[in-house]
Amino acid sequence: MPCIALTAQSGLETLKAARGQTLLVFGASGGVGSCAVWLGSEKGATVVGTARPDAQQYVRSLGAAHTIDPNSPERESAIKRAAQDGFDGALVTANSDALAYFFSHLKPKARIAFPNGVEPKPRFNGHPVSAFDGSMSHGAFEKLNAAIGTRALPLKTHVFSFKDVAAAHRRIEEGHVVGKIVLHVDL
Repeated sequence: MPCIALTAQSGLETLKAARGQTLLVFGASGGVGSCAVWLGSEKGATVVGTARPDAQQYVRSLGAAHTIDPNSPERESAIKRAAQDGFDGALVTANSDALAYFFSHLKPKARIAFPNGVEPKPRFNGHPVSAFDGSMSHGAFEKLNAAIGTRALPLKTHVFSFKDVAAAHRRIEEGHVVGKIVLHVDL
């Protein structure tokens, strides 16, 4: 759990996310995306998250001001409602054919950040693109603890018993996991 939260935190730092900005989180219902929505909204940013229709309520519960189905024929009007002047930055935790369309709504020179491992690597002319990893330093943990405080991260989990590890792996292979898959190990 700390790994995905620290990765999201590093992404927001790479984007220099701040109060008053409008940030796109592309892939907002996955593990890193969920944490980025929550942490970004806690920073005071207006977070717009992409998610399939069945995950949009979850993404809004994390603090997203708007959710957009990246494959919807109505995405243009949804983007205009959510970010009339464009996005100040984009955190990309997944890739799809729709990504370039969302990038076309970035403000000039707006930053794009993605965790190492997103393939193919996002690119968009005229915009700085940065790959990052989650920082696992003592200072990063202190920042994360300060952001979370005494609250629990509202991350959706799908818990599988260790004996069902094959079923958990099959679920991951199906794709579009909302939240994270967790294995429960009995000792």
